[in-house]
Amino acid sequence: MSNSPIGAGKSSFDLIDEGLVLGAIAKIKPGALLDLGCGAGNYTMALARFLGSGCMVYGVDLWAEGIAQLKDRADQAGLSNLQAMTGDAGQTIPLADDTVDVVFMGTVFHDLVATGVDQKALEQIKRVLKPGGALAIVEFLPKDDDSSGPPNRVRLSPEQLRDMLAEHGFKESGTEAMGERTYLSLFD
Repeated sequence: MSNSPIGAGKSSFDLIDEGLVLGAIAKIKPGALLDLGCGAGNYTMALARFLGSGCMVYGVDLWAEGIAQLKDRADQAGLSNLQAMTGDAGQTIPLADDTVDVVFMGTVFHDLVATGVDQKALEQIKRVLKPGGALAIVEFLPKDDDSSGPPNRVRLSPEQLRDMLAEHGFKESGTEAMGERTYLSLFD
């Protein structure tokens, strides 16, 4: 049995419109952002580069090998505004209360739901978000004919995601397509 989490080493980054995702996050103007479930950090690296030194970007993932890769890549790129650490969203996110303005999850939330840790993860997200902070989630659109990404049975429609998060006090502030297969939903 592998110690790697679901989807370790896989990334949806090449399936999204990078400019749309980065632009949507930049509109929030975060001073600190958490990429939760960052894997080897494709989104994390792009966010740190795009947001620049005015935003501290934290990358957290259960997959220790991916975090090691992210640390090496960030060091090689000279990204002093990126800090990567191992952590389990279903247990305790290794950040203090009220640390970040935005929690970002790039095609990760469906895995938390599938493994039954979404409730605990949402509690942790609320704990690390500053008052007035935002939650940004990229997910795959349900499609029967799409072979890329997770199986259709675990995909979440924007409406399903909205309803799940509403139960935890998150209010959707917008949803838009991030390519043909993905969407980004923002929550307050």
